[in-house]
Amino acid sequence: MRRMKWGLVLLAAMGLVGFSHAITLQDFQGLTVGQYVSGVDTNLDVGAQVWSPDMKINIVDDSGVGGTDPFGPLGNQSARIFSNAVNFNVSYGFEEVSGKGIMSLDFNYDGGGDFFRVQGFGYDDGIWHNAWILTIQEDGSMELYDGASHILDQTLTMGINHTLAFEFDVVKEQLVAKLDGTPLTSGGAPVFGFRVTTPYVNVLQMEARDNADVYVDNLELVSTGPSLPTVDFESPLTVGEFVAGTHAP
Repeated sequence: MRRMKWGLVLLAAMGLVGFSHAITLQDFQGLTVGQYVSGVDTNLDVGAQVWSPDMKINIVDDSGVGGTDPFGPLGNQSARIFSNAVNFNVSYGFEEVSGKGIMSLDFNYDGGGDFFRVQGFGYDDGIWHNAWILTIQEDGSMELYDGASHILDQTLTMGINHTLAFEFDVVKEQLVAKLDGTPLTSGGAPVFGFRVTTPYVNVLQMEARDNADVYVDNLELVSTGPSLPTVDFESPLTVGEFVAGTHAP
């Protein structure tokens, strides 16, 4: 896809082999309020990659300079991402999660422009492994793409604060997406796959398309433990009764 190719061009042009800082949380506190430029802006501190011919990313608070933070409380800072370009994205690199994990963010999308898109990647030595794509259209309809297109049963309420969380298992290539704590489903099914195999997840990418205007905060990626094997009770287990205790296999 062109979007992924442009991300690679950006990294190559900047002479990077990865993100300059790996993080577990970006809450935008302590960053200077105002607009930041395209490319790798070291003032964003955490190695964010932002690219577009006409991109805009503002760090905002309650002062109203460049936008107004919708999340609160008083003194909270967040990021406003918006663009007049056809393609604009901003990516944040995190500590790698190779087992089970949760990628999450708070966001507020007013429904303008074309759509707001959130993607999970594994960035591995110049290769982008695109694990999933969630797209929220301007009318609130949503689609999750994991190699197949899944129209979601839910519709987003626009212009209010939401929390989006992706609970994933890299080894099993499974994903559950939750909006405000409730699993998103397609045809009633809450579990999705991965678009491609990835050795780990470590990049959150957000795209504001064609005048979309979105506020985001508390970008986070945490490990929740190793991937556990699926127990199917098939051979080589012996048929019969087992008593309490530890048995092998």
